[in-house]
Amino acid sequence: MSKRPMPPFVDLIWNTTLVCPYDCAVCCVDAVHVSRRAGRIELRSEAGMHSISRDPEAGSIYEQAGRFRQRRGLELDLAAKLRVLDHLDGFRPRLDFSGGDVLVMAENVEVIREAAARFGREAITVTATSAGVSDALISPLASIVGHFNFTYDGAVSSGGNRPPNYATANLKAGKRLAREGVSVRAELPLSRSNTDPAELTRIYETLRQSGIRQILVMRLFPVGRGADRLEEVPSPAEYLSSITHLRGLEATGGPRIRLQCALRHLESTGSGPNPCNAVTESFGIAPDGTFLSSAWAIDRRGKPIDPSWVLGNIANTPLERIIDTSRVREMRARAGENHGHCKVFAFLHGASRDPAERFYEKSDPLYATPPDERPVEGLSGAVASAPIHP
Repeated sequence: MSKRPMPPFVDLIWNTTLVCPYDCAVCCVDAVHVSRRAGRIELRSEAGMHSISRDPEAGSIYEQAGRFRQRRGLELDLAAKLRVLDHLDGFRPRLDFSGGDVLVMAENVEVIREAAARFGREAITVTATSAGVSDALISPLASIVGHFNFTYDGAVSSGGNRPPNYATANLKAGKRLAREGVSVRAELPLSRSNTDPAELTRIYETLRQSGIRQILVMRLFPVGRGADRLEEVPSPAEYLSSITHLRGLEATGGPRIRLQCALRHLESTGSGPNPCNAVTESFGIAPDGTFLSSAWAIDRRGKPIDPSWVLGNIANTPLERIIDTSRVREMRARAGENHGHCKVFAFLHGASRDPAERFYEKSDPLYATPPDERPVEGLSGAVASAPIHP
């Protein structure tokens, strides 16, 4: 009897909510900052501000803000989120539950628990801040989540990119989950505020001393609110020198350095698999179920950067039907035309009058310079592998 073929693999980053206790200046999804003021709840983002009455008997301000957004059709309710899981039938998904802050709404934990029951704990990642990692949630979360990611991009400060104590609090949450047996990874977006060698050393040594075993080094994407912080995006030379410095620290023993897919081509010879797996394997899911070619394809108001990035709505349509279209087949077939270039950066810097064509342009500014003209001294030839995460 022949073996039954394995279901196709997909890597899905699902921003289940935009509700967030933090208001990071470089937030890549324009998360909705929720706060309490004069007995009311304020929701604030670049997309607008709302003030709603607070009911002391209706749960936390984040729960109430989430339900407000659900009533307005901006986010999926619990039934629709569970329907998304139904629509993954026939696939082997790796699900990264993110936000906003996925853990500040209790119903999202229910969705994560159901996803773990269907696809296995090792297929489940949570990328979140410390805000939702309460004492009571540590053990239950560890039983259903295989991986936990947190942002740690400043050992001293983050140049105004993050609220005070943001990174420190995240690290404490990561350490607690690591002690419960969860695989924990620090995510380090490089910016002009942390590319100084002394600051990178402080970050690395703090994570080393905390027992964190893996660091994902990331690009600063000019999407979401980050579109208004272009001055924080490092130059190609700054990215190269920062990675070189981190590789040197890694060689002394400590957390292993992984490069986000949008950086991997810096250490690539040009052969081998395309570091960018947008559409070929990886997709994004927005809070309202919009299915995107990339989870990073978000404008400064939290919407898709262009209709050409929208593939459907997975709350309404099974994944099998979404990707079994001539459009997705063409995108997959042409994905190698700009091998190594990040599709989001290619789109943002492309010149074509047809937005859909920018997806394939060799216009990512990090790789627009020919490899033999880049100052690559000190870079390793090994290509680190890691999924995309916002």
